[in-house]
Amino acid sequence: MRVTFASDGGSGESNEDIAAAADGVVVVLDGVSKWYTDESGCSHGTVWYVRRLSERILHHAAGRLSLSEAVGAAIGDVARSHADTCDLTHPWSPAATVAVLRETESAVDYLILADCVIVVETNLGVTALTDSRLAELLDVLRHPDASEEMKQHLRDGLHRLRNHPDGYWVASADPAAAANAITGSIARGAIRRAALLTDGASCLVDDYAQATWPRLLELGPDGLIDEVRRCEKDDPDRVRWRRSKVHDDATAAFCEF
Repeated sequence: MRVTFASDGGSGESNEDIAAAADGVVVVLDGVSKWYTDESGCSHGTVWYVRRLSERILHHAAGRLSLSEAVGAAIGDVARSHADTCDLTHPWSPAATVAVLRETESAVDYLILADCVIVVETNLGVTALTDSRLAELLDVLRHPDASEEMKQHLRDGLHRLRNHPDGYWVASADPAAAANAITGSIARGAIRRAALLTDGASCLVDDYAQATWPRLLELGPDGLIDEVRRCEKDDPDRVRWRRSKVHDDATAAFCEF
């Protein structure tokens, strides 16, 4: 497997995405921005969290564990590393959405938590895989017909829906989130290409509708992010595409088999 990366920071203070690969494992993480509150109970911050979590996922996924077990073990490792200094029970403790791909002799395994996207090209065509549970909740906040009362009710309760069966699952301080990830396997001989994307990169297709998934695979990681930024620069007032900021962090890892 040959892996190429690209990542570009958005309009925030720092790039909270990360992409990494080792020993047949590829990881893409998107740190959950503190869009609702500046409080997190953690002195380290989201950038620290995604870097530490990516390292531990690569470590555990290189062994015999399933991807759910590996991501759960990684979440536990990071939680223990700052449990003595930070409040891990805080509802907005640092978190990340996750995409993992692992190549073995017989299969390519994948795992997704929240709104990262994995695009795969097999001998049957191109398919986009994601976890829509968080996006479905956020769509209510963005919907033009949603009342302010409904939006405020969701904002007030969103922290209670994090890592809850009636809400959505992300990597944070609870290893149990990994057991609720979207997972699967593809026969090694059937897969040709794949791309792991944060939502700041997948938006070219699933939000902006300026490309198809097959076309996205042809762009490569740098070309994809260039296209995303071109669209956003043409819509600086966020009128054509409603979004929380002009540019989100955008990260892509492309795999060729």
